[in-house]
Amino acid sequence: MSLYDFNAIYINLKVEKLSKNEYLLKYASVSSQENYYDDRLKIIDEEISKDRVIGKLILQKNGKAELQWIGLYNMKKQKLEFVGNDFLLIKENGGKTL
Repeated sequence: MSLYDFNAIYINLKVEKLSKNEYLLKYASVSSQENYYDDRLKIIDEEISKDRVIGKLILQKNGKAELQWIGLYNMKKQKLEFVGNDFLLIKENGGKTL
């Protein structure tokens, strides 16, 4: 999953089935990260919670999927990161998660 376009961050996810059509997403690790800009968000793997839910994927009957994004919880800073426009999917889709 791509998080931020300035530093080209991709993460691996853990997917847990919640119900027939709902899945919880959790952070697993950094897949790749290119640090083009020092003043932009980056991921330090050991600072991100691997236990907190970062989003929910809901499969719709019409064949579409809805992503309810929460963000990554930075344990060191004790706050969510990669929320809103810092999440590339939301930025590219005009604030929509569908």
